[in-house]
Amino acid sequence: MIKRKIAFMLTLFTLAIPVSQVFGKPKQITPISVTTKTKTNHIYSKEFKDMPAIEGSISDVKKVKNTVSFLVNANGNTKDGYTEIKLTATNKTEIINEDTGKKVPFTQLKDGMIVKAFYSPVVTSSLPPMSTATKIVVTSKKENINLPVTQGNIIEVRKNKDNYINIIKTANPFEGQINLIIDDNTEIIDKTTGNKLTMNDLKEGVNITAYYGLQATFSLPPISHAQKIIVSKKANNPLSNLHCSIIDTFKFDNNIIAYVNTDKRKVLVFISKDTKITDNTGRKFTMNDLNKDVKITIYFNNNNITILDNNSNIIVTPEKVVIENDVKDTSLGTKGTIKELRDVKNGKMAVIQGKKLSENGYDDINVIITKNTEIIRSKDGSKLTVNSLKPGIQLEAYYSPLVTRSIPPISSAKKIIVIAN
Repeated sequence: MIKRKIAFMLTLFTLAIPVSQVFGKPKQITPISVTTKTKTNHIYSKEFKDMPAIEGSISDVKKVKNTVSFLVNANGNTKDGYTEIKLTATNKTEIINEDTGKKVPFTQLKDGMIVKAFYSPVVTSSLPPMSTATKIVVTSKKENINLPVTQGNIIEVRKNKDNYINIIKTANPFEGQINLIIDDNTEIIDKTTGNKLTMNDLKEGVNITAYYGLQATFSLPPISHAQKIIVSKKANNPLSNLHCSIIDTFKFDNNIIAYVNTDKRKVLVFISKDTKITDNTGRKFTMNDLNKDVKITIYFNNNNITILDNNSNIIVTPEKVVIENDVKDTSLGTKGTIKELRDVKNGKMAVIQGKKLSENGYDDINVIITKNTEIIRSKDGSKLTVNSLKPGIQLEAYYSPLVTRSIPPISSAKKIIVIAN
């Protein structure tokens, strides 16, 4: 009986007669879903098999509305030869977790993640190349923290459309500084407690460690986007100070190098547009006010000292320069007559013509007289007010060595001695 059935089946197979015509249609079997601990292979579906792809860490993540852009740095060369590529994804881009197969919101992409990103074959010829991500798989590998890092004290905070923070990058003044853009995507934490901080906690003098994107501008100083900032409330080193007088100055690009004389030796002081310059009353000045014979105090971090040529030259990069305006210093003076008095913002400006009283003084000088200017009568030493000054009065005017380059120059009057009406 069994042999007959086998022979019958072989006959059907030989004649290529469908089995369903003999036995009828087979019953439908309901598939059973089985969950296992093995990785799901469907996340790498066939439709993406031939798509360009890159695997590596992401950085410079920027989110704008429903779009996110990021740079992928490959762990090795891709089959297309790219070591890095900038990709753009939207809220419609498929982003999934490799382990769970669950969708990942594009807003959760952050610097340091390891991903395998599939992208369009349409790639720009820019550096880095750019394309559109078609699918992103977030892997289970540990986040990569190999981002560029800089450490130092914040020397200026400039708030505008974006939030720039300028910090010291290195002790070498010729390597300059770096400008960091701080925004809502920047992670800011306290080093001691690990608590989250805000941009309001970033102030001048605060010591920070900043991780920033691999992309930076070619400007001087370069500009990059801060990814993570670790704040230490206290600076690592207190600022030292040095009293000195300027021997000479010369320009270096958009900076000034002042050759100064201290009690022990001569020093080069590297001053940039980011160096804070004030006088001892707190008034702000610029690099152009640092001229020969001006007495200054420089405040600097001990890490910002560079020794050149076997200790023969020392370069100091100060964080702050204070111009010493000593009222008793009468080294610059002019004896003459007031030709004109003009009202200015903080007092009056006297136009004086006469003869200089010192080698570095001026025959003709315009001096700004304020409430801080000492005015006395030569005859008895009594004090006078600015309202006592009139055109035609003879006087001796002593003023700051900080003068404008105008003709006649303008300076701030420190002391006025009225000789005769």
